[in-house]
Order: sequence, then structure tokens, then C-alpha cells
Amino acid sequence: MKTVLYPLFIILLIAIGCCQSPSNNKTKSDSISIVKTTNKNPTDTFATVRKVLKSGIPKTKKQCYVLSESTVKHFLTEGKSIIDFYKFIRALQHYENESATVFMLDDSENWNDHKDAVAELILKEKNLKQLVGKARIESRHENLRQSFLKFLANSIHNNECLFKYGPQSKEFNKSNDSSQEQFSIFSQQLTKTIGIGEFIFIDSAKYFCLYDDVFLRKYYKQNEIDTLLKQAHPYAAIVLLSKVEAEDSFQYDQLNMISADLMQNLNYTSELSQYIKVPNNPDYDVTTVGFNIYEAIINSNRYSPYLYKIWRKWRTTNQFLNYGSSNFSVIPNDIYDEKRFKLMELIIQHVKENPDDTWAVVQFFHLAQIDIIFRNAGNQFGNSSLDERMELF
Repeated sequence: MKTVLYPLFIILLIAIGCCQSPSNNKTKSDSISIVKTTNKNPTDTFATVRKVLKSGIPKTKKQCYVLSESTVKHFLTEGKSIIDFYKFIRALQHYENESATVFMLDDSENWNDHKDAVAELILKEKNLKQLVGKARIESRHENLRQSFLKFLANSIHNNECLFKYGPQSKEFNKSNDSSQEQFSIFSQQLTKTIGIGEFIFIDSAKYFCLYDDVFLRKYYKQNEIDTLLKQAHPYAAIVLLSKVEAEDSFQYDQLNMISADLMQNLNYTSELSQYIKVPNNPDYDVTTVGFNIYEAIINSNRYSPYLYKIWRKWRTTNQFLNYGSSNFSVIPNDIYDEKRFKLMELIIQHVKENPDDTWAVVQFFHLAQIDIIFRNAGNQFGNSSLDERMELF
């Protein structure tokens, strides 16, 4: 018997904190209802929802670009080193991001009141410098390590000038220019040594062919779901999504992601909040329900072609729900990046077993290169998660 998988799985998902992914031994999923909490009765839009649906998902076409055997071998050899160096970079960004509040206070007259934050940053950077110096790095990347250490030394000196002379001083501005120049040198060397261009020679046409193969996959009843959304019936669309059979774990993730995305969309959240509730918690936010779907997928410890995009949606939704979008909000980039690097390690393992999966390698570098959530990122309304949320939803 073919498995019937339910992408939306609101009650069970929150109760157990994980998705039930399809397996080779397919059995019918536990029945999970979407809780309706108002008297509004959109039965006219649910006619198709009640029908027994049959799977009709087309097979994914052959990839338009496959990496050579030597390229895959090169990637697998360098994968750990890439993660190590990006861990160093993100750690430094975390420290500087937390000290950025000092520059948002616009309080140069009382600079001495803020010097403790700079002193703490200097100490953290010195500790990071020791950590990088002692880290086990492949000998072929020793020059890259030394370049990063030189940048770190410049950064420490820069912050010492800031501490001693203040943010408006000539000494600090001169040191800051030198530090930025050294970081540019390191970044260029990083790109030339272990950047994506060293592994994938891909033009925009091939890239978007790979992208479309993943994100434009057709699924059964897609036209009906699109029609419901055009008619402003997002709840009916989600119910229908929950009835569609998933052919494989990737299709399962796709349907889950679409359901969760609808719950984040400002055009739909008001409507959905009337229907999607958790028993015994009538105030449970529909956005949180969608967030738990993202979290379940990235915590499933299995590869998905949607990992990068879902990780970004998980991160920005977590920031929005639990920490806030202000420049002065707590931003737990360490938590976000811990998950980022675990997913990158998972992708390496996946490529070992599936060397022809070019999109997996692309996802790996997407995860490596996307920046942390920044304070004071040029958005007058808050931190950079606001821009990311607008981009994704």
C-alpha cells in the first residue's frame, strides 16, 4: 500500500518536534486534523479536499549539469577545511556584531561608558586568534591560515585604537581602513583557494536549470491549490496540500515547505489564524506552527534539496518570533551557525553517497557564504533579518 503523507501535521509536529519522513517500508501516516476554531464554514471551497486523491507526481528529469569524478573527489577532500575556515569567519562576525550596539548609541561624548564592550571584543578576538593558531589545519592551507591570522591581528589592533582613542579619532579611522584592506586580501585568498569557483564551473543557464529542477517541481493537484490561493482561500489550500501523496522524501519536504510558507505570508496569516490552532492553546500563533515545520525538516538529520532555503526561513522566522527584529534585539547567531555547519557536514556525507548530485554541492556553498544576521545593516527599521524575511516571504 502506498504511503499517504501529510505535510501539515500541525498537532503531532508540535507534540513530538519532528517530521515523519517517508521510508522504504511505507505505511499510512497517523491521521492528524487541522483544528478549526471559528464558525466560519468555507465548505464551498473544500469540495475537492474531501475527494480521495491519487498520486500523480512526475519523476524528476535528469540533471542538466553533473560534476566530474575528479571535481567531486576534490570537494570531498576540501569539505572539512572549508567548514573550518568559515567557522573562524563567522565567529569573528559574531563578536563584532555584538559590539555593533556601541556604534548605534551615537553617544561619543560619553564614550568611556561604552569601553567595556570594546574591551570584551578585544579579549574574544585574542582568544579566537589563539584558537585559529592551534587548530589542526591541512598543511596545504597554512598560507590561508596565516592570512586570516594577519587579518585578526589587524582587527585586534583596530579595536585597541578604538578603545584608546575613541570612534571619532584619526588613529581609529586609519587603523580601521587598514583592517578592512587586510580582510579584503584574506577574502580574495579564501575565494581562490576553497571558493565555489574552485569546484563548480557553472554559468547562469546551468545554475537556473539546476534550481528550477528543484524548486519548480510539479506536484499533484498543484493547479487546484494555485486556484484556491488566487481565490484567497489559503486554509483550503493547506488542507489540500495535506492530502497530496508524496512520492519521496524530497517531495514530502517540498509540500511541507509550501505549507509552512503560506503560514508566514502576511497576505494569509490573518485568514489562517482563524482555523489553525493547537488544542488547549487557542492563542498559538500560526507563524509558530509554520516555524515548527521548518525546524522539523532541518532537524531530521537527512539530506534535502531544500536545506539551504529552509534553513534561512527557519533562521529568520526564529529571529522574528523569539528574539525580535530591532537592532538592539538578542541575535543568537551562534545557534543559527551551529545548525548551518551541521547541515554542511550532512551535505558532505550525502555527496559521498550521491556523487552526481550537483545541487547538493551548490547548497553547501550557499550555506557557507550567506552572512549572519547583522545589526545596523543599513535597514532603518531593524536588523538584517527584516530584509531577509521580506526576501523569503
